[in-house]
Amino acid sequence: MSMIEAAEARLWATVNTRAGGRPLDDACDAALYNFIRAGIARLEHADQLEDGDRIALAEQNLIRFVDAMLEGSHKEPVPETAFWQTRGHLCPLWPFCGTHDNGGGGEETPWG
Repeated sequence: MSMIEAAEARLWATVNTRAGGRPLDDACDAALYNFIRAGIARLEHADQLEDGDRIALAEQNLIRFVDAMLEGSHKEPVPETAFWQTRGHLCPLWPFCGTHDNGGGGEETPWG
């Protein structure tokens, strides 16, 4: 398993643990997937995929994000709007969204 695959598996395991079986709708799942992939790309670009402390920090920030997203929605499955509302409130949140993302982040926006 590559370092990228290992980081992705670890972060998705974190999401699944925090969600505690609460389902995400397909659009929310896709938005979260892109969010995690953006974080992994930032880690890779900074040569931090093998840095256990940085991976742990990313995991803690993802926990913060997922917990806020789940707390902000009482619907099941959790809708995509919960993702975007949480992103708007918490970003910038390293490594997933930076200060220049302005709540969007290019490929991560619902508008394309």
